[in-house]
Amino acid sequence: MQQAPTKKQPLRKGGAVLWVQAGFFVEKRLVMAVRLEIMDDQRQAKNDKDAGNDVSDDGLENEQLVDAEKGNKTAERNLSAACIPVFAHRQPRADLFRFIVKIEYSRNDNQKYEYEHGEPPVMQIYFHCNGDDQKMRMDFPVHWRIEAMYSQIIDTIKQFDTIIIHRHVRPDPDAYGSQIGLKYILSHNYPNKRVLAAGEHDYTMDFLDFPDMVEDADFEGALVIVTDTANKDRIDDQRYHSGAKLVKIDHHPNDDNYGDICQVDTQASSSSEMIYELFTYGQAEENWAMPDAGARLLYAGIIGDTGRFLFPSTTQKTFDVAGELIKYDFDRNELHNGMYEMDRKLLHLQGYMYQNFQIDENGAAFVKITQDILAKFDVTPTDTSLLVGSLGNVKGIKAWVILIEEDTEIRVRLRSKGPVINTLAKEFGGGGHPMASGAVAYSWDEADRVIQRLEEICAKA
Repeated sequence: MQQAPTKKQPLRKGGAVLWVQAGFFVEKRLVMAVRLEIMDDQRQAKNDKDAGNDVSDDGLENEQLVDAEKGNKTAERNLSAACIPVFAHRQPRADLFRFIVKIEYSRNDNQKYEYEHGEPPVMQIYFHCNGDDQKMRMDFPVHWRIEAMYSQIIDTIKQFDTIIIHRHVRPDPDAYGSQIGLKYILSHNYPNKRVLAAGEHDYTMDFLDFPDMVEDADFEGALVIVTDTANKDRIDDQRYHSGAKLVKIDHHPNDDNYGDICQVDTQASSSSEMIYELFTYGQAEENWAMPDAGARLLYAGIIGDTGRFLFPSTTQKTFDVAGELIKYDFDRNELHNGMYEMDRKLLHLQGYMYQNFQIDENGAAFVKITQDILAKFDVTPTDTSLLVGSLGNVKGIKAWVILIEEDTEIRVRLRSKGPVINTLAKEFGGGGHPMASGAVAYSWDEADRVIQRLEEICAKA
């Protein structure tokens, strides 16, 4: 998504910030303008009296601005916000737009103030103040969710005859569920289009489905959609950039804002849940129908990424979507067995993990699985993906890391019951969700540093 201010205004020296105005753009079309007004109590009261009504409940009122450097609260101000639909691809609908706002800025006294809500990326914005002219560009972090993006994605899909869908390397059920589930939905509703699922097949996903053989020539003039993949480096099949247009649909933090169209919803339990939401828009606007095979894949993706609805990412909406998907004709028992049944050798390795994990007094735990251990139990590094959540059953554990040695690297699998651990993963070149992340270490010394940092995080939790 392109981001830009609706109207560039200089920062005027002297006095307090009066208002901030930002524009949200889709394909260079202005979708929404947001105006944030910052007023003192006296001016707010005067405006309310002149208007003859109370302050709107839609505003952000009576928020404290905090001096982040000194830790002191400044004078309290009323912060009111008005969201103004300016243009939508179709008829503007107020229910399609929702915003979570975070403001962080420096005023003329060189002190830093914050109004904080959400975990946003950063966009550039200009402030309009009273006083003398002085142009300054400020960082204005804003997290937004524009559901109208789904309509734009549907319009884009309609424009292309060939659609190639990618997902991440080392796939899990949500990767296959969102990718191949979307493939079935689009193939069913657009039978004249050629829809392909790219990427190398992982045998642990045999129970779900299989990707297609995609040739270089298939990318010519094609729409490429990447699901469930936060970073370009993790996209399976790096030919993804060879198409005519690129769409990203993901629920991980948007650390790598790639794609001509980027739809990221970190509040979604899974990318499969997002694909179902895309389907509901297609159903309402284009009379899409859901094939049974598509419902099965999306359901698998949701229960996989929510740990059978046990993880904190599970919401009321997640249960609602799952409730709709089970109305379709597929064998849930067979699907569950395929996802969670384990060979005896894998259960033996799980027993080894329970016998050999270490935990400190603050609830930080780890277990190391060397290549010798993998060979002893005749298990591959990929097989261990089914065991990542095992230590979550241990009483008193806060967060844990499972370290799996491969030929040239050590795979780092992080899980948590409370402390945020994706920041730790990023320290070691990885990423992921706040409670479930991964990274790579290149020596056991580096792996020990991961353990040390995890212990520090749990000690502060």
